[in-house]
Amino acid sequence: MREDEKRAARIIAAANLAISKMTDPAKRGAAKAKLQQVQKKITLATQQPGARTIPAQQSRDRDFDR
Repeated sequence: MREDEKRAARIIAAANLAISKMTDPAKRGAAKAKLQQVQKKITLATQQPGARTIPAQQSRDRDFDR
């Protein structure tokens, strides 16, 4: 894990802790939604090129129904 990923993980953990201590349900829901948006952005920003897997394609030259 790179240093920026470790830092992001610490920030997210702190945000989750703060959200869990909120007493107002409306504010808690809004904070959770915002945190999910930020997590998506962090994930996209920290992805390494080529790290994603490519789904396997079915072979078209074989007939498996026989």
